[in-house]
Amino acid sequence: MSKRHRVGSSTRIRALLVLGLAVVLAACNGPGKTVESPAVQTEPLSSLEGTEWVLTTLHGKSPVEGAAVTLAFFPDQYLEGDAGCNSYGADYVIRGSAFDILVIHRTSSACDLPDSIMQQEAAYFQALESIAAYWAVPDRLEFDDATGNTIVAFARKLPPVVDPVLRDTGWILELLHGQEPLAGSHITLNLAQEGFRGFAGCNSYGGKYEAADKGALATSEVWQTEMDCQPPGLMDQEQVFVEAIVSAAAYRVIDDRLEIDNAAGKTVLVFARKEEAAMNPEDLLGTAWQLASLDGASLIEGSTITLAFHNGYRVVGHAGCRDYIATYGASGDDIGFSFFAMIDAGCSMDDALIGQDSEYTTILGWASDYRLQDDQLEIRSERGEALVFDGLPEGANVDLEGTEWTLAAIVEEAEMEGLDTPLPRPAEPLPGTQITATFDNSTASGSAGCNPYTATYSADDSAFTVEAIGIRDMACLDPAGVMEQEQRYLDLLQKVATYRIHYNQLWLETDDRQALFFAAQWGGR
Repeated sequence: MSKRHRVGSSTRIRALLVLGLAVVLAACNGPGKTVESPAVQTEPLSSLEGTEWVLTTLHGKSPVEGAAVTLAFFPDQYLEGDAGCNSYGADYVIRGSAFDILVIHRTSSACDLPDSIMQQEAAYFQALESIAAYWAVPDRLEFDDATGNTIVAFARKLPPVVDPVLRDTGWILELLHGQEPLAGSHITLNLAQEGFRGFAGCNSYGGKYEAADKGALATSEVWQTEMDCQPPGLMDQEQVFVEAIVSAAAYRVIDDRLEIDNAAGKTVLVFARKEEAAMNPEDLLGTAWQLASLDGASLIEGSTITLAFHNGYRVVGHAGCRDYIATYGASGDDIGFSFFAMIDAGCSMDDALIGQDSEYTTILGWASDYRLQDDQLEIRSERGEALVFDGLPEGANVDLEGTEWTLAAIVEEAEMEGLDTPLPRPAEPLPGTQITATFDNSTASGSAGCNPYTATYSADDSAFTVEAIGIRDMACLDPAGVMEQEQRYLDLLQKVATYRIHYNQLWLETDDRQALFFAAQWGGR
C-alpha cells in the first residue's frame, strides 16, 4: 500500500501520526467563563468530537498572516491539526472543564517558510503543552493555562459552500497549462461536498476546499500518495498538475468543460466532464462474468478469469491463478472494490499467470465506474484502464448433483468500526490436509481432513439442508490442529442453509454468514 503526503503552497511533505485512546468525554464551561452578551446566552458545546477550528489568538496576539493553524477533534478522544509547517496529533482527556493533552506526536519537516511562521509554530506547541482547562461554545473555543489565563483561542471552521454545479461531478484533464497531457496518461478530478480527489497520472490525490462557490475556488490540505511511475516525464507532469490544483483561485463551468485559473488569472487546468450512465447496481446482483479483455489485451491462453456478484457487498471469482473474495460498493454508475482476500486453491504459481492475476486484481482495486449492457460488463479504473467481461458461456455453471469439490477456505466475516460492510476472513485448510465433497444422489461424501464422512442433504433452488452426518471415529495427530479443523468443518456443514455455484466455485453458507468455499475438481479452471 502506498503512503500519501500532504502538499502545501510550497509543496512540502507532511505525515500525520494517529494514535487512539478510549477515555470519557464530557464538556462543560470552564471556571470564570461567561458568554460575552448576557442578553443572548449561548449554550456550551456538549462535545468537541467532529468539530474543526482555526486559530484566532495565541497569547492574545493574532496569527501570522499566511499561516493557518488548525485543530480538529475525532472519535476516541483524539485531536490533530496543522501548526503552520508541521502536523500534529494527540490523545486528550476531559474531566469537567479540565482539559489534558497527552503526549503530542508531530512531524519534523523543515519547511521553506518565513521565520515568523516557524517561531509561531514553536510557541503554539509550547502553549498546547500548558493547557489545563477549556471553554467552548458553538463558534468559539478557548484554552486556559493552570493560572486561568487564556493562552489559545479558536474560531469554528465551517465547511465552505460548494456550488451545486460542482458537487458530485467527475472530470478528465484535457489541458495542463495549455498543453495536452502526455500520451497514454490519464488524470482525473472528482468533486464532492466534502472535498475533492482524483488520479494524477501515477498517484492518487485529494484535499478540501477553502472556497468552491460563485466562481472562487481555493484548495487546502492537499495530499497525494508516493508511488514512482514510468514513463519518463510522467512524475514531472504529475507534480505540475498537483501544484496547479494547489494554486487554484477561480473556476468556470461551460457546458461540459471545467476551467480552473490561478491567482494571476491564468487558466492552468481544463477538464472535460466524465461521461455518466444511468446504471442500477441491483442489476449486478447474482450475475457472473468471464473476462474477455484485460485493458485491451487477451488473456494468457488457457487461463480463465471470473467475477461473480455474490450479494450486495461481496464479489468472488477466479483471477486466473488464485481465487479471490472482495467487498464492493456501487451507486449509480460508480463502483469500487476493496479488501481483497486471495486464496491459492491449487494455483500453479506460474510467473506469467501470477503476473496476469496481479494485474487484474490491481485494476479491479482501482475501479471507478461501470457499464452494463447487452450481456457485457465493462469496468473502468480511475487510471483509465478497462476490464471487459462477457456473460458466462452457456453451460459454464453446473448443477450441484454429480460434482466434486475441494475446500478452499472456511470464510467468516468481521465487522469493523467505520465500515458499512463486513470484511471477509477466509482461513485456508491446514497445510498437508485436504477436505473434499462429492454430491451424488442426495448424498455428500468426502474427507473431512482426517476421517471420511457421508451426509444426506436436500437442495431446492438455493436452499440447502444437511439432514444427517456420519463419520469414522479415528484420531489424527499430524498436523497439529487437524481434529479441531475437522470438527469446525462438520459443524458448519450441519448449519448450511443455502448454496451457490459461481462457475468454478461452490459456496455453502449458513444463516449467520459463515461459509464453506470450495474450488472445483471438474476442470472448470
